[in-house]
Amino acid sequence: MSTHLITATAHGGLPGADPRAAAVWMLSELRDPHLPVLPELHAEGRSDTTGRSAVMLTELPVDRQPYGWRLVSAESVPARRAASWFGQGLDAFVDVAGEQGISVPRLGLRVLGPVSLMARLWLPGGERALRDHGARADIMASWTDGVAAQLDRIHRLTGAKMHLVVAEPEALGALTGRIPTASGYRTVRSLDRSEVRTHWRAAVTALCRPRLAEDGLTLDAAGAGEDGQASQMLTRTLIEALPTPETLADQTPPRLSLGLPWAGIEQDGTHPALWDTIAELVESGYGADLMVPSELAQRPGVDPARLAQALQQRWDRLGLDPALLEAVRVSAPDLSQGAIGTAAVPRALDRVRQVAERASQPL
Repeated sequence: MSTHLITATAHGGLPGADPRAAAVWMLSELRDPHLPVLPELHAEGRSDTTGRSAVMLTELPVDRQPYGWRLVSAESVPARRAASWFGQGLDAFVDVAGEQGISVPRLGLRVLGPVSLMARLWLPGGERALRDHGARADIMASWTDGVAAQLDRIHRLTGAKMHLVVAEPEALGALTGRIPTASGYRTVRSLDRSEVRTHWRAAVTALCRPRLAEDGLTLDAAGAGEDGQASQMLTRTLIEALPTPETLADQTPPRLSLGLPWAGIEQDGTHPALWDTIAELVESGYGADLMVPSELAQRPGVDPARLAQALQQRWDRLGLDPALLEAVRVSAPDLSQGAIGTAAVPRALDRVRQVAERASQPL
């Protein structure tokens, strides 16, 4: 097998409350050609994933309530605080890169996707925004404008080509009617696949532009690539939402990919739906971001060379073109969950980087 460049990145939050420390971790372990991501800190007292993305909405103010984030008529103190934390994190990242003389040609931004925001945001009357067609349309338009503004802002400050990671943890629930109502006794009616597909296609088409998500976009939906009828329906909806990369840019086509689990790599015959999806993606010109499980990323004694070799061997046994391994990106998981401490973050990021680099070498 010849040499092919496989890169590493990180999907998810980090522990702690120090944006400078988070910037150091990211820039130290995921330098070019890998893809660092603007750190997302979830320590107590800071904004959660929903609030971090909700405050990006344009002309749709939000407020934090005990049950979650709610659409309101005027800007709130929690929203201003969440926006300030985001700005502090961005400033710290720019400062650390400048102080250490680290070039950042490409940078990722992870945001909660429009479908998941619809599922998590509440209307002023106390019901989920997901139930209201008009609210869904308003959120989609506001989300697109707001994310575009943030991508442009970060690009201007860093000079980096931006890669957008659209996290959709609630998409499967929205598609299958599993999102509970305010009472908890019922569920919100499922969204039609065509509406969800339209939202995602619109996001990709609007944002994969120069100065915005010029490097590309990753749709990362929990449950994608897994076995089971519902997960396969979600996976098919995601794939159908991806336009042909060449239609989105006059110059270098952006990298369009799906976030998928790192599973079935060391056991032939397992997770057939996942590997069918990976094969379809890479043979159609798309990418696959494989998220290493938290256990493998954090547990002492895990050999990155063994993981890399397992990926190469599974690829070879499936008969996939070795050159298409370049379409794979190895991703660190959400490191803000569980008992992981800040000291373990560099080790986890270093491990996924080593997996990518070793998998780039011949067997």
